Amino acid sequence: MNTIWRRVKLGDVAEAQAGFAFKSGRFTDDPNDIPLVKGENVGQGRILWNISKRWPAAEWWEFATYHLRAGDVVVAMDRPWVPAGLKWAPIRDGDPDALLVQRVARLRTASGDLEQRYLPVLIGSPLFDDYLRPITTGVNVPHVSARQILDFEFSLPPVAVQHRIAAVLAAYGDLIDNNLSRIQILREMARSIYREWFVRFRFPGHEGIGRVDSLLGPIPEGWVGRFDDLLSIDRDGLDPGDFPDERFQHFSIPAFDDGQLPVEEAGSVIKSTKYLIDGKCVLLSKLNPRIPRVWRPRPSDGLRAVASTEFLVLRPRVSALRDFIFATCSSVEFTGRFVALSVGTSTSHQRVKPQDVLSFAVIVPPRPILEAFSQSVGPIYDLIQVLREQSAVLRRTRDLLLPRLMSGQLTLPEAEEAIPTPL
Repeated sequence: MNTIWRRVKLGDVAEAQAGFAFKSGRFTDDPNDIPLVKGENVGQGRILWNISKRWPAAEWWEFATYHLRAGDVVVAMDRPWVPAGLKWAPIRDGDPDALLVQRVARLRTASGDLEQRYLPVLIGSPLFDDYLRPITTGVNVPHVSARQILDFEFSLPPVAVQHRIAAVLAAYGDLIDNNLSRIQILREMARSIYREWFVRFRFPGHEGIGRVDSLLGPIPEGWVGRFDDLLSIDRDGLDPGDFPDERFQHFSIPAFDDGQLPVEEAGSVIKSTKYLIDGKCVLLSKLNPRIPRVWRPRPSDGLRAVASTEFLVLRPRVSALRDFIFATCSSVEFTGRFVALSVGTSTSHQRVKPQDVLSFAVIVPPRPILEAFSQSVGPIYDLIQVLREQSAVLRRTRDLLLPRLMSGQLTLPEAEEAIPTPL
């Protein structure tokens, strides 16, 4: 059996394809149309399908050159970095049919010497990250080229070894995917409880309580109110740059989109004033409300937490309100009305004014019902956050394995033995 690792360039064993030049006027909102993979919806290791724009499905075969299929790997060529690392992602089994857009590179194997399953292992490794970061050019729009990507030089193991390495790392990916599935189930559980209690109004003790007409339709008597009955909006600002050596937990829009976990950063690298927050608030993005971004932060001890000023920091008037506010802002009913408040000439730069949020008509349930609701859904929300944090640990462990395997610090049998059991 071949045991020789040979030095190659990525272009020797893979090919790169850049996406097509689109016209934004052709975008559609029809869920039956084809999602586009643009740089903005390439996260770290996954596609952010929830913010993908769409292209007319009738033109699918006219763009056959730019089709994406399971096994492909995409890399953002413009602004290729998020705080957590390189913007890249594999296309997975079960992902929707999609089209590749300009300034995103699609990688496929072009030689039997490189296993398609090994390609995402390679592109997602610190080795590729360390190669690409220093050669990224451009001040206003940092970028890399397909040629630079293909010039990446690395040690290519034999196919049998590639298969075993990919299997080890895929095991971590399966655990992460399992967590994501559990998160989705838990979110649906919480949504169902909210809808049962506060949309259908079948909350505990609802029998015998009359309904009255309101701007929200028929609601239980005495429940009419506005958002400022439930909360205030914090504007406690802080410039992390004034504390260059202090490390902060940064709750940013990119961090939300990339997994809803804050990024730990030094004050010296966090640009502009931020809001100082704690674990008792709810963050609601006022930017582009058509993309729902609602965060229930749980900062870790020992670090101050700051949030982007694109978030509204919603401060519940009593602690029992926090989970109700979070669930309300996450609901379909709220999102539709919230989008209607947005102003701005461009769909990519629309915002909602804070004062409009405070005057928003909402239901205001009695405190005993709010406390009962929090007792029902609070543990669900906490478990979701634990699963997200566990998945982040799994990703970091996975990302550390490849360079250790390739340097000989860790043997394949050792790596295979260390695969964790499902959480």
